[in-house]
Formats: sequence, structure tokens, C-alpha cells
Amino acid sequence: MDTLIFEEWSMKKLTLTVALLAVAGTASATAQGVYTSDEGSRKIVFWYDSKDGTVVYNFNISDHTGRPATKNGILYQSSNPQKPVAGNAYTFAQNSSYYEGKDKSRCLISASWNKKGVLTLAAGNSCSKNEKTVYTGRFNYTPNIVFPEKYRGAWAADCRKTEPGEWLRIGKTTFTQFQDFGAAKIVSTNNVDGMFVAAAAEISGGAGNRSFLMIRPEGRKLRVTGEHHAEQINMAVQKCSSKSGLQ
Repeated sequence: MDTLIFEEWSMKKLTLTVALLAVAGTASATAQGVYTSDEGSRKIVFWYDSKDGTVVYNFNISDHTGRPATKNGILYQSSNPQKPVAGNAYTFAQNSSYYEGKDKSRCLISASWNKKGVLTLAAGNSCSKNEKTVYTGRFNYTPNIVFPEKYRGAWAADCRKTEPGEWLRIGKTTFTQFQDFGAAKIVSTNNVDGMFVAAAAEISGGAGNRSFLMIRPEGRKLRVTGEHHAEQINMAVQKCSSKSGLQ
């Protein structure tokens, strides 16, 4: 039943995405975070990491529910000597270790930011017809996709009897059910019938998977249902800490 509610909400979500795009022009040129396509149906989670003098750019693309947009090609990467700069074009490919021993897509994607923070993707000739559809277009930075302050923190059915590593942790833009799981990045939110609904993409080992969380206040507790790391979530929780340890 919970999954059905989520799917029904997902169909309605497309009509609400336009409101999120109004803030796009205020973003820094290469901001890390969530980008929304012009038509509102595609979401990119973009971030970069520095290691041994090399900056690795990463992006995951999904639909507005967090579901991977293509069967193959969930995570693309680009290695460069410095952080991305507006006006430059960068080539992304499937370089993630997730694809070792598996068929990699040959698709190469050109990505560039303009000075207003708009990210433009262009799929190359080596990409399939579907990849060209998914990996071509303009994406606008959408920084206001966040959990409300009152839901942020660490939660459990019983704070004393539950190990801290098993607390449900909700940050500003991410959540996880167990600390051993990678945190899911929320890509869209909505309020439905008194519930706060967050769709998210979990990126683990170079692969992306859909996650979602539905929160309904019940007095000083929360009724939380959803799914993360292929694990179902369905419990009433109390706040154990105001600090989640997440972003």
C-alpha cells in the first residue's frame, strides 16, 4: 500500500517541479548537489572528490522518483586536475569500479556549466538512441530540495535499546536507515495527505538505486515508511539526537 501511495504521488510530482527551477539562476557555476532538467522529469546528483592530486567528478542521473534513468550507465565520472570551471567542457564516461567485469556503455557525455549555473549535457555519437535522449539537455541547480528542520536528526523506535548504528538518520538532504548503508540523496519532495514524501537516489559502489521516505507526525513521534538499500522501513520512531551525522 505504501509503495502504491508513493507511485501515485510520483505521477503528480511532475506538475510541481517547475516551481523548483526558479532558484536556478542563483547557483554557483559548478555547485554540487541536485540538478533538474528543463522538463522536470530527470534529476542529476553531481559531486566531486579530490584524491592524490586528481579531482574526480561524478554524476548520477535518475527520474524524479530516484529510479535510474537507464539500465546501464547509472554513474558517470570524469578525472581532472582541478575543480570544474564554468565555460569549460568535460567528458564523462563509465569509469566506476562497479562496471569491472561487466559490459560498459561506450557512451561519452560532454558536460558544461554556464555562468548562471545551468548544466548542459550532450551525448556523443557512441551513445545509444536511449542514452542520447537521457543524456542530452539542460539541467538547473535546485538547492531547495531538503528535509524540514523538524525531521532532521537521529531516530529509533527505542533509543536505549537500539544501537546508534541502526538509528534512522535524516540530514538536510540525505538519509540512511543504517550507518553501514550509503546515504540516499533526495531528488524531490512533496506533502501528500499530511505526509512529507521524499524520493531519493542511493549511490553505492558506483551504482544507483531508488530510495524513498514518507514521514507522518504522530504527536512527539514520527510514523516512517519507505525503502532504502532494498530494505523496507515501517516504524514509529522517537528522536534520539538532533544531530544526524549526515549532510
